[in-house]
Amino acid sequence: MRIKIISLLFVMTTMCHAQKEDYIWCMGWGDYAGTWEGTFLEEFVGNTFIDFREDPPLVYQDKDSHNQFRLANAQISTSDGDPLLYCNGIEVRTYLKDTLDGGGIIAHSPLWDELVIYVNGVRQTRGTNTSQSIVFVPLPGTDTKYLLFYNSFRTPFIDNELLYAEIDMSLNNGEGMMLYKDRVVKPNNDAQLSFYLRPVRHANGRDWWIFAPDLFQDKIYRILIDPQGIHYMGEQAFQKTGIGQAKYSPNGQYYAIADCITLFSPNNPDNTMHIYEVDRCSGELVEVYSDFLFDCQSISGIEFSPDNKYLYYTNTDEILQVDLTTDNLGESVSTIWKNTGQRDSVYFFNTPFSPRHMQLGPDKRIYVPSGGRGVVSVINKPWLKEDAVDYEDFAIIAPTPIFPATPNILNPRMGPVDGSQCDTLGIDNNPVSQFRYNQDDTLNHRTIGFVDLSYMEPTQWEWDFDDGSRSSEQYPVHTYDNNGIYNVCLTVSNDNSSDTFCKVIQLGTVSTEEEDIKPHVSIYPQPTHDYLRVAIHNYLPHRASLHIYDNQGHLVLESDLRATESTIDISEIPAGMYFYQIRDGQNLIDSDKLIKVE
Repeated sequence: MRIKIISLLFVMTTMCHAQKEDYIWCMGWGDYAGTWEGTFLEEFVGNTFIDFREDPPLVYQDKDSHNQFRLANAQISTSDGDPLLYCNGIEVRTYLKDTLDGGGIIAHSPLWDELVIYVNGVRQTRGTNTSQSIVFVPLPGTDTKYLLFYNSFRTPFIDNELLYAEIDMSLNNGEGMMLYKDRVVKPNNDAQLSFYLRPVRHANGRDWWIFAPDLFQDKIYRILIDPQGIHYMGEQAFQKTGIGQAKYSPNGQYYAIADCITLFSPNNPDNTMHIYEVDRCSGELVEVYSDFLFDCQSISGIEFSPDNKYLYYTNTDEILQVDLTTDNLGESVSTIWKNTGQRDSVYFFNTPFSPRHMQLGPDKRIYVPSGGRGVVSVINKPWLKEDAVDYEDFAIIAPTPIFPATPNILNPRMGPVDGSQCDTLGIDNNPVSQFRYNQDDTLNHRTIGFVDLSYMEPTQWEWDFDDGSRSSEQYPVHTYDNNGIYNVCLTVSNDNSSDTFCKVIQLGTVSTEEEDIKPHVSIYPQPTHDYLRVAIHNYLPHRASLHIYDNQGHLVLESDLRATESTIDISEIPAGMYFYQIRDGQNLIDSDKLIKVE
């Protein structure tokens, strides 16, 4: 067997284009320890984090983080992917796990007071229950200033004004400060600007648009953010809106909205999904397709595939896919998931699966909170069609209870519209190369699926697998002949430039004179109930397995593990303390204690 050791290469250009403002997702109720004291939930306080700086994403519980989210959930990371700011609609918190200076109260009203409780003298802000009603946007031309858009919550579901605040994270020795708040974007009492606050990059590649639908007047307002601040740019006719989710395609060509106007009203023709083409220069929208949400009994969700070819949207008991590459979109709709009785019993809810919001991750998977308050499902290959998308139930077992909504985070990796009349700033779509990988075949651990994560509009891909083989596919699957350490490189190109990124992968157990890449294992939730999620990072095992032992050293469970991520049913094991080992063949790669609770 040929063994090749090559040092890990990171291309300098990727350091200049980090653009990782969406790399940290924070979800959960954010309860303090005293909230559930004396109950089994007292171990599940704090927040659930999904960290895309590792692959597969690192999922963990932070008991010291108390961002208390319901449907309103806005956040933003630094351009390098570090935690920064969080908002639940009534307060702003920071990466320091504390309230931002000046951000403890926003949009104060009698309703605001109803959403605040005190437990053992500690204030808890429960957050508002209005989806996509808040969002952070970096102020163009600065590195430390951010604008926060949010609604005035005068009544639970009718918001009379769209407000904004400005935050400067360079103040307070880097802890940040809110400079001002509660300023009105459009001071007009007949404007019911409300949900679906979703930013998209302006065609010049620097500025931002926000399109804000009016709740009751069948119009949408255009808001432009540039280095001089916020500009109201007029309105256009639009559909009636209610509660749901809106998204832009990754290239900004389409805007789609899944709108549940009348909850618990199946077959109501007002409950619809719409797709619009977007002019990122003028801010105008042109409708190209609409469809009924036939079973709209809950909050609907919507998302695009990473290559802009497919649209996904949710009904109560199904997820549907629309092929945007066809001439007749209505004939291209197919069901990729149907509820067959799955139930979420991770905590105390035992509720049927019901997909809600959807969010495309930086890893090009689509994440779908499903069920009650403990499960996130995943569309693993959303660039494929119909059953090939690899929909996975129980993909993430949340370490804390979570609300069924994903964070409202902008897409930071969208560039200009090259050659448009607004392409005046000299900003080009110079592609940035990135990728991830996973074992693609459970029967052959050497069959590896490579997922292109590049951005800024690449049009060509060239893979070097470091074994004499190459590929020009965007998502190739490659089978190695031998275990080993390989330095895989991806070069992406377009008419402007090219970029190369290389990553060392360790395939199976390897014996070398050099120290092997150290596997990192995350196992959660801890403590756990009926299900356990095991993720193996930076390592592709030959034959991974989980072994659980009781205090006397007796083996109580043994299970094979899927490559990288596995969900294990441990419901038959009694509550208590155990010890686990994770092995690759006979090699021990991780061990620790495991606590199971009723």
